[in-house]
Amino acid sequence: MVTRQSLLTACGAILGLVVGVAALSASTMNRTEYLTFRVPVALPRVTLAPGTYVFEIANPDSGADIVRVRSKVTNEPVFMGFTHRIERPASAGATHVTLGEAGRGEASPVLAWYPVGSGSGLEFVYRR
Repeated sequence: MVTRQSLLTACGAILGLVVGVAALSASTMNRTEYLTFRVPVALPRVTLAPGTYVFEIANPDSGADIVRVRSKVTNEPVFMGFTHRIERPASAGATHVTLGEAGRGEASPVLAWYPVGSGSGLEFVYRR
């Protein structure tokens, strides 16, 4: 015969396990990183002035393919856009972003962001 106390204990243990797994999942998927640029760089349709920016995955629960970038100083969003998941090249090492080539007087485009501790990165989608 199952007592009320043992049933409550079992339900509490299951609830604790579910909350723990949800917290672990959120912490591994919700990537947030502070990146500092000493020169202007570009993201699709926007140029970032030199400074520190917060790069984060805006939709960690549904695809993790939208990146939001905010100014660290003002906390204002400066970019939100789609990305494609790519593998981190072995040559990237501890690199956080890869930059593309730019014309004279133009900001180098940020091609991809590689969150710390991740074996993959997020490639920004530029219109051709």
